[in-house]
Formats: sequence, structure tokens, C-alpha cells
Amino acid sequence: MRIAIFPNYSRENTAPVCEKVRAVLSAYGAETVEVPLADDTGEAIAGADLSIAVGGDGTAIRCARLSAPYGKPTLGINAGRVGYICELEQSEIQRLSGLFSGQYAIEKRMMLKATVSRGGKILREFSALNDIVLSRGTLSRMIDFEVSAAGGAPCRYRADGLIFATPTGSTAYSYSAGGPVVDPALSCILLTPVCAHTPTGARSLVFSASETLYLKAPQESETQLYLTADGAENFAMEPGDLLKIVKDEKTADFIRLKDRNFYTLFNEKLMKG
Repeated sequence: MRIAIFPNYSRENTAPVCEKVRAVLSAYGAETVEVPLADDTGEAIAGADLSIAVGGDGTAIRCARLSAPYGKPTLGINAGRVGYICELEQSEIQRLSGLFSGQYAIEKRMMLKATVSRGGKILREFSALNDIVLSRGTLSRMIDFEVSAAGGAPCRYRADGLIFATPTGSTAYSYSAGGPVVDPALSCILLTPVCAHTPTGARSLVFSASETLYLKAPQESETQLYLTADGAENFAMEPGDLLKIVKDEKTADFIRLKDRNFYTLFNEKLMKG
């Protein structure tokens, strides 16, 4: 078995955790390669059977997003604080033995695909496991957003920004903005406004995963609009740009070595801090 290890050395516990991980994997005859977590890591991911992300939830999410095009699963080990996405805590590293005995499951999580077009030409495409966020630049003006689905009447928001989230992302930025918590076993698209100024339109909406959502960057806005995918990729949109949001054909695959109950985990990790 060949395993790619993606460490986040900004976490002070990462180095000793990686050392323990390598020791356990080597004891079972696995070959390991340490790879910096960057966008050009495709070759390392493609050549491995699975990836292990050592850091916080952000590290695990980024590793899973980069692994998705190759159909390779990710296992997160928490060297950070909350560790909501990560499968193992530092005290549970010995449970990696389950990788070699077949005592694990693969959990597939929905992703989003965002496409930005200008003048009918596709400029950029983004994949996100957590969310696609639209936010303003340095000016303090609010933005008037219109989001349409299936040719119906548009949803209008006057807000600081909008969050298109997956069920996985429902416990991230969308949750902080007042959005609902959704079981990640479901497939749907959440739309949550950030600091909405319209009392009747300040609620989150939940769309079917089969829906296609469209948003056009306001023509008259003097405020710069930015798109961010999973807090990593950033793109400056221009007035008139068209954004399309759909369910991605790819899934983010996580290795599960434990029996994890979503609601128990949510209560332990997020509700109790």
C-alpha cells in the first residue's frame, strides 16, 4: 500500500503526529510519501492508494477536494482544535491498523461545481466540498443579489454576501451566518445570506441537489464582488458575470475507521466547542 501524507506544519503538533503515523504505517509494510498540500499535487495523489491529512479540518477538506478528481479517499488526523471532519484524534493513531485489516468504510460526500462565464465564455470552474462564497471587497456597501432556479422568480437578497453550501459545509460558514445544520448523508444545496438587510429575505433556502442555480453579478454595483471556493481559491468577478452552481459529479471520499454518529459528533464538537 502506498500512502500520501499531507501535513499542515502551521499546527505545532503536526510534526510529532506525522512521525507516529509513519511509524504505524511502516509497521504494516506501507510505503509513505510526504507531500506539501498544494494545487499541483495531482501526481502524488494519483500514485497513492489513499491520502492522510494531518492538521485541522481545513487541511482534511483541502486534501479531499484535491483527491476527488482521482477518486482517491482521504483520512484526516486532527492536529488542530475542533477536528470535526477529521476521523482520528492524536490518541487514536493505532487505529490506522484498520486500513490493513479492511475494517473501514468509505463515506462519499457531495461537492459543488461553480462556473463563471463572461459574455457567454467560461472563464473559471471551481469545485468545493464546503461552500462557494460571494463577498464584497474593502468597501462597506451592501450588494443586491438575485439568484434564480429552474426559470422561476428570482430570490432577492440585499446583503454583505451569499453562501452556497453543501451539507458538509452547513456546519461551517453557513452555520455561522445562521444557516441550518444538514446531515452530510443528504444531497442538497444551501443558500445562506450573510448579514442580510431584507427582513423577508434573510432566511436560508434549501434546494434539491438536482437544481441549477444562477446568479448574475450586479451591473450597477460599485462594490467589487469576490468568489471564494472552500476558503482557498479566490476570483474577482466583474459586473454582468454569470455564476452557475450545480452538484459536482465528483464526490469527496473519506475513510471512516470508527462508527460516527453525525448528531452525536455535532453536539460534542460544535455545540460544546
